[in-house]
Amino acid sequence: MESTIAHLFTGAADLIAAFLFMYGLKRMSSPVSAPSGIRVAGYGMLLAVAASFFNVFTVDAAARPHLWINLGLALVALVLGASAAWFKGRSVAMTEMPQMVAIYNGLGGGAAGAIAAVELFGNKTHGAGQLVDAPGWPHRCNFDVGFLHRMGQAR
Repeated sequence: MESTIAHLFTGAADLIAAFLFMYGLKRMSSPVSAPSGIRVAGYGMLLAVAASFFNVFTVDAAARPHLWINLGLALVALVLGASAAWFKGRSVAMTEMPQMVAIYNGLGGGAAGAIAAVELFGNKTHGAGQLVDAPGWPHRCNFDVGFLHRMGQAR
């Protein structure tokens, strides 16, 4: 019963968050309403992230011993990432904003690729070393560092 309620709540929160994202994007189409659009989309993101923590109630019994450690690590990563993004968002000049957004999109793609690699290997890896040895890994890192250097972001 607890699992069904958690799934229902998460699904409803995701639906509301999707609406808030779309409405926020619509509001961002005008310079006058853009600040409120950013806030509305931010509330949608906050709702989606908060609702994802309700998946705690659906965790398999075999994973429960590590649940609190994983939740703590997720919260630490969330706080560190949000504070770094907030600081950079406040300190970057508006003329450099497209480059910053491109870097954030690239990092998101890299994170998705890392998750896909873990799923591809069936969670049988025992450390990040096996993911680093994946084909194309050094070339991708060199490209990213070169891109950052050309954009004046790396010093």
